[in-house]
Amino acid sequence: DLDEARLLVMGATNRPQELDDAVLRRLPKRVHIPLPDADARKALFEHLLKDQSHSVHGTSMNKLVAATDGYSCSDLSHVAREAALQPLRDLGSKVRTASEKDIRPTSFEDFIIATGRIKPAVAKDSLSSYEKWDKTFGSH
Repeated sequence: DLDEARLLVMGATNRPQELDDAVLRRLPKRVHIPLPDADARKALFEHLLKDQSHSVHGTSMNKLVAATDGYSCSDLSHVAREAALQPLRDLGSKVRTASEKDIRPTSFEDFIIATGRIKPAVAKDSLSSYEKWDKTFGSH
């Protein structure tokens, strides 16, 4: 049966330059997925914050997007999670007895603190090696 004969093999790596020729021959379609651009970072933050109490809009959102250039989607999720914890940390020992109304909205400043704690997982010098690999081996 033709439907049963179709098989898709997919792989992912953050070290494409370490793939040997035999693997490259067997995986003819190679796609480099770059770090998210400004529009993608903004869309991800908006998605992550949609159900949260926050004050990150307009100019502060644009500043946050600019401040997170070089972050992966996973990094951005960690930043958002870390920022959301800051209002709880600010309550200190009162956090145990605080009600939901006592917890302030997550702010731009919370995100800046979070970016100080959560650094991009991909080193800038690695980006050029990924781009070089993509030009040499990627499917365009």
